[in-house]
Formats: sequence, structure tokens, C-alpha cells
Amino acid sequence: MNIGKFKKFLFNQLESSDIIASYIWHLKIHKKLWPGTWDLTSLVLKKTIDENLNDKFQVKEYLDIGCGHVALFGRYIKKKYSSIKVTSSDLYQNVCDCAKFNIEKNNLDISLIQSDLFKGINKKYDLITANLPYVSTKFKHNIPEDTVRFNSRYSGDKGTELTEKFLKEAKNYLNPNGKIFLGVNCYYIPENICLKLIKEYGYKLDKVIKKKFNTAVVFIIN
Repeated sequence: MNIGKFKKFLFNQLESSDIIASYIWHLKIHKKLWPGTWDLTSLVLKKTIDENLNDKFQVKEYLDIGCGHVALFGRYIKKKYSSIKVTSSDLYQNVCDCAKFNIEKNNLDISLIQSDLFKGINKKYDLITANLPYVSTKFKHNIPEDTVRFNSRYSGDKGTELTEKFLKEAKNYLNPNGKIFLGVNCYYIPENICLKLIKEYGYKLDKVIKKKFNTAVVFIIN
């Protein structure tokens, strides 16, 4: 096994560990549809949340688009900031069912919506987070196509398909002074391409958040 494959194997073991997830997020994982519950982008999004939700940016209404099978960010924010009204959404029914199970097991008051991006969303928010699929289908993979797991990872030839759909609509669901925390692993989509898309879709860049030894980036935009 070469070094690259070993590092990938090691990280897969870490992100699949419920003990590690509990340590990082202070949440219990009661059910999941596949082994992994977080990734490199999740870690930078957590840092962004921890550093930017404060007196200067007060959030009353929060939406996580593409919440995944454990509703990670909705549960994290609701547990840490109990006064925030949290909505988590995902496209797939089985993903929503699994997320709902984890929400209920943690006794958290979170609204869960099955929605294709914003199609099922009918209100505005102070904060929207998104850690959407951003891997190009040109990358080698061993996940069967036309499965939820495949569609939760891959996003067209360029890897930007879902990000562009998100950016096209997201501004319409922000309250005045609302912000978006958009997470992307720039190993798959270069940072300059992300910045170009943010500008192209009419957003203002507030901050770029990074973490040492991590290729993921969070763009704070409005």
C-alpha cells in the first residue's frame, strides 16, 4: 500500500468512527446509512460556525441544505445554540428518515424537510450552510452509480453542478444581512473556480475560512 492509499484508508477509518464523531461534534450517532458521518469540509464548517456565530452575527433562523443521514450541522448548532430555530433538509427520503431518527434520539427540536435544494423551502433564513457534493465524475470511484451514496458525493463532470444550482437560488432565501457558509474541498474544485462562481452568481465574499493541513475551504458570502 503506497502512502497516498494509506492516508486515504486512515482517514476513511477516522470519519467512519462513531467515537471520533462523538468527540469532535459532541453528538451521538444512533443510526447511519453508510460508514462516514463527516469529512474534511465538515471540520472547516465547524470552525466557521464556532468562530462566526456571536454577538456580531446573531442567528434566529438557520437552514442546512443537504443535511445528510445524521443531520450533523443541524444537531450541532441546535445543541450549542438552543434558541436558534433549525431546519435541516435533504433530497432523499431514506436519508431524511435516518436523520430524523438521530434527531429524535438526541431529543432535539429540529424541523426536517425533504427537498431538492430549495424546492420545498418556503421561508428565509439568517444563516444557510451547505456541504454539497463537489467531486467530479471523472475521478475514479468504486461506488455504484444511481445510488444515494454516489449522488451524495459526485456532481457532474466539473464537480460544480450542485454548487451552481445552489448559488443560483440561495440568495432568494436569505434574510437581510443573512449569510451563507459554503463548504468546498478545493482538492476537487480549485479555490479560484469557486471564487469565480461566487462572483458570477452575484454574491459578495465576506471571508474565506481555512484550516491547517486541510484542503477544504468555507466561503462566507452574502
